[in-house]
Amino acid sequence: MKQVFQRLYRLVRFPQREWNRIAGEETSISDLRNTYILPLMEMVIIATLISNIIGFTKDASDTLTWEHILKVCSKELVTCISAIFIGFHLAVLILSSKLTTKLFHDRPSYTACATLTTHTLSFYIVIKILATLFSLFTFLYVALFYLLYIIWFGIPYMFPALEKEKYTKFSFYSAFIICITPVAMENLMKFIMKN
Repeated sequence: MKQVFQRLYRLVRFPQREWNRIAGEETSISDLRNTYILPLMEMVIIATLISNIIGFTKDASDTLTWEHILKVCSKELVTCISAIFIGFHLAVLILSSKLTTKLFHDRPSYTACATLTTHTLSFYIVIKILATLFSLFTFLYVALFYLLYIIWFGIPYMFPALEKEKYTKFSFYSAFIICITPVAMENLMKFIMKN
C-alpha cells in the first residue's frame, strides 16, 4: 500500500518524470489491478463501513435494527465495489475502443489504457476515501481537475503515436471517461437497489 501512495505522490509532484518511469515498467493488467485497484477498493469498503456505522450511531432511533444496518451496509458495499471494479474495466474498454480510434485516428493499446486508467483512477479513489470518511473533505473533488494535468504529461509516454496537437483533447476525453465510469456505475447500482 505504501508503494501506491508513494507513486501517487510522485505523480502529483513530478508527473513527467514518474510517467517516464511507469512507461519503462513491464506490468500486466492483472498486476495493475492487484497492486492498485483492489487494495484501494478495500480501503473504500472500510471507509464506507466506518461512515455508515458512525451515521447509525448518531441516529438514536428506536426503529434501528441490526437487520436494517446490515441491509444498508450491504447495499453500500455492492454499490462501492461495482463503481470501482466495473468502472475501472469499463473505462479501459472505452479508452481502447473503436470510439477512441474514430475520435483520435489512433487505436491505443489495451495495456497503455489500463496503465493510464489505473494511476488516474487511484487518484480519484483516494479522494473518494477521504470524502467518505470526512465530509469536510468533499471539496477535494475539485482536485480532480488536476488529473488533466497529470494525464497530459502521461500521454507522450503511454500513447507515443498520438499527435501532439491532440494531447489536450485526449486529456479531457480520458479524464472524463475515467471519472464518469465509476460515478455512472455507482448511480446505476443505487437505482437498481432502490428498494
